[in-house]
This record gives sequence, structure tokens and C-alpha cells, in this order.
Amino acid sequence: MFNPNEVKRMLKRMGINVNVKDVNASRVIIELKDGGNLELSDPTVVLLELPGGVLLYQVQVDKRGVKVNQPQVTPKIVIKAQEPKYSEDDVRLVMDQTGVSREEAIKALEEANGDLAEAILRIQRSKGQA
Repeated sequence: MFNPNEVKRMLKRMGINVNVKDVNASRVIIELKDGGNLELSDPTVVLLELPGGVLLYQVQVDKRGVKVNQPQVTPKIVIKAQEPKYSEDDVRLVMDQTGVSREEAIKALEEANGDLAEAILRIQRSKGQA
């Protein structure tokens, strides 16, 4: 591991005036763009305050202290609504002609394979009107 004072001396020799602070960190987590992250345990972290208000954090960790966490994959559940088999106009027409409920009109259309006249006749026959 590096020594923060040594880093400060090296930078000063290069003409870079910098404030070096030791950061007492027990763990560093880096969130990755893919949703995963890197978890660094027992790191050595040094903050370098550079001219112009730039902050530079330097992190060092032993290879054994690195844990790679893969992104959590959330299963996607897609529920498709079943499209109505019959148009609203067809259902309304059967209801208006026979005076039945929406459910009864749809049932009659299903039994008549969508034939409007047949659906209406079936309902009228069941009511004894035809």
C-alpha cells in the first residue's frame, strides 16, 4: 500500500501543491452502469485536493478484498389483455334487439360464431319470441 505523505512529497517535487488527507474507510462500493457493483473491503483511501477545487480520491485494495456483484435481473412479466372477439357495435346491436345483458349478448355471439342474425335468433328462440 502507498503512504499518503510519500504521495504528497512526490507531487510537491513535481510542482503540484496538493492537500492530502487519509480517508478512514472500511468499505467502498462502486456502482456500475449495468446495475452491478464492485465492493471493496478494507481499502486504503486518500483524498487529494488539487488546485481549482478538483478532488481526487485514490483507492487501493488487496485483490482478495474485491467482490464483484452482478446486476440483479428482474424477470419481466408480460400480460396481454385478450382483445374482444366482437366489436362493441355488434354487442350493442344484439343487446338492443333482444333486451339481454352484455354477458348474454357476448355468449350468444360466441355460440353463433359472430353471426349477428344467428345470435339474435338464438336469444329470441330461448325466450320463445321467434
